[in-house]
Amino acid sequence: MDVGSLQQVLAAVASQIDARYAVFALGDRQSGGIHYQVSSPGDLRAESLLSPSWMNLVLDQDPGRFYRHGEIPGNAFALSQLNGARDVFDFQGGLYGSFLLKKSGFGYLAFCRAPGSPRFSDEDRGLLESLLPHVRQAIEINRQLQERSVLHDVMQERFDQLSTGVVLLDQSGRVVFSNAWARRLFREPGGINCEDGRLVVAATEQNDKLDQLIEHCIRTAHMKGVINDGYLSVSRGAQNKPPLAVSVSSYVGNLESMTLLARQSCVMLLLFDVERRRTARRYVLEELYNLTESEAMLATNLASGKTIKELAETNCMSRETLRSQLKRVFQKTNTNRQSDLVKLVLSGPGSLPI
Repeated sequence: MDVGSLQQVLAAVASQIDARYAVFALGDRQSGGIHYQVSSPGDLRAESLLSPSWMNLVLDQDPGRFYRHGEIPGNAFALSQLNGARDVFDFQGGLYGSFLLKKSGFGYLAFCRAPGSPRFSDEDRGLLESLLPHVRQAIEINRQLQERSVLHDVMQERFDQLSTGVVLLDQSGRVVFSNAWARRLFREPGGINCEDGRLVVAATEQNDKLDQLIEHCIRTAHMKGVINDGYLSVSRGAQNKPPLAVSVSSYVGNLESMTLLARQSCVMLLLFDVERRRTARRYVLEELYNLTESEAMLATNLASGKTIKELAETNCMSRETLRSQLKRVFQKTNTNRQSDLVKLVLSGPGSLPI
């Protein structure tokens, strides 16, 4: 599982069967390329065991097994491709195996002894074959963790761009994640805050209702057919601002079905602040619809709630000029009304908050 220790693991396995050289590689059968390799010892001699012509012969055999050199068809040709490398280790007496991964991936292992050493026994081969399924499983888990890590990084960045607060709680009701907008709301006096890892609402009655919603979501998270979401309006007291709209619902990660850990239900809260209007990124609108800078600015301003009259007064422009620009925007965006244009702007990728 730890990529940094793979060479040590490979060396330990090689030592167990008295192999002088060993290699491990991961690649793709469709492209024929190797995207990861490690050898023991880490020098060019051991890497000679990664000869493409020989690897292809091994991969043509049944996966999940180890083969001796003489058991693989075409072995004489592959041996001739090694040139002087075959004088370094007993290639003919080696053991070679592979396993398949999802999609078109593969794993390849090779073990050789020094020239003149005894050949590998059936016991040595049996030991290696017993290890193959575990190696394959470890690689698959590593791949899944890598994919989830990338997804986590991407989603966290996207969550921070949202104009809605997002908060995740664990089964004990403690905060395990909050995006940038939620953390900003926590810093404001009154409303909803995070104290010692728990959500607290300033108004007692509203705080009790929030606790009840969270407890219900945790308790019913794994119950099919049970309505386990709710809504709450959170006043912001002395701030003289509109209340926050809070959505509370259960969230259960699918990773639980792959582990032996206790089921960890999770609660997701969405915090809606009606005071925060989404703004459009003008350069995105320019690229999407081939708008000029002034046309994109007009569409952005209209989407933010401004009127033609307000824009004309603010920019010292005539209403006729702005209406002419708006007609061109309608044509380029294939819209006919101002309301359709606003909906288009606010629902597209340009609507992510700056």
